Amino acid sequence: MAGCFALYGTQLYAFITWMPTFMIEERGTDPAAASALTALIVVANGTCSFFGGWLLHRGAAPWAMIVAAGAAMAISAFTAFSGALPDAVRYLASLTLCSAGGVVAAATFASAPLFAATAAQTGVLNGLIVQASNLAQFAGPTALATGVSRSGRRESALWVMVGVNVLMMALALLVRRQEKLAVV
Repeated sequence: MAGCFALYGTQLYAFITWMPTFMIEERGTDPAAASALTALIVVANGTCSFFGGWLLHRGAAPWAMIVAAGAAMAISAFTAFSGALPDAVRYLASLTLCSAGGVVAAATFASAPLFAATAAQTGVLNGLIVQASNLAQFAGPTALATGVSRSGRRESALWVMVGVNVLMMALALLVRRQEKLAVV
């Protein structure tokens, strides 16, 4: 679950780091507007964390939430990094990608008690998830910048984002396997 959280964080931190620079330098957006649009992405991400909690209270499985969010994030990445689409559509796709990630945050933290051998170990697992977020703060913007600098095109970041989502969904399926083994 910490790996899933790190992969989600990799994308979120990459987007909120890259978005203002892209809007100002590449699209000539006013810095205040670029800041406000980026802040809206952060707010949407947090709001969808509440939505993730709502889903959990209605019996959604954390692993399934992560797989669904990862699929939505991968699809949104295709749109967000498509140079052929208008900026407004690309921004909405970026907003959708980061919003779906909020569901991953809720699912990962809710899973800690499920995998802790004792109640006392829940804090340790939550700490591991937080440390994964710290790693993502470094890895996300770095991975995005590396993908773009190797090709010289911003659209190449798409493959970094899709790869991260495929890996996150695969880890979520491994979590499902662990849940099944724990029940047996």
